[in-house]
Amino acid sequence: PNYANFTVQCPTPPAMDPPLCRIDNLCLFNISSDPCEHFNLASKQPDVVAALMARLEDYRKHTVLSWRNFEHVDPRADPPSFGPTTDVYQG
Repeated sequence: PNYANFTVQCPTPPAMDPPLCRIDNLCLFNISSDPCEHFNLASKQPDVVAALMARLEDYRKHTVLSWRNFEHVDPRADPPSFGPTTDVYQG
C-alpha cells in the first residue's frame, strides 16, 4: 500500500482538570479533529463512553490471559517472586 507520511505537530497542551485519564476519570478524544488529544469529550458524550466501556467489558469476558493458564504449573516461573533478573528460566 502507498501510505502517506504524516507528522502531527502538537502545541503545548492546555491544562486539564483533573489532569490524568484514569478509571475514575475516563477520557474520550476525537483523534480526527484533535490528534494531540487535548480536549477530553467524555463529560460531553457520556453515552459514547458508556457504549465503549460496555464493548470493552464484552471483550474482557472472552479474553484469555495466556500466562494465567500456566501460572499453576510451576511456581518457579513467577518472576516477581524472585526480583529483577537477566537469567533465563531453566525448568
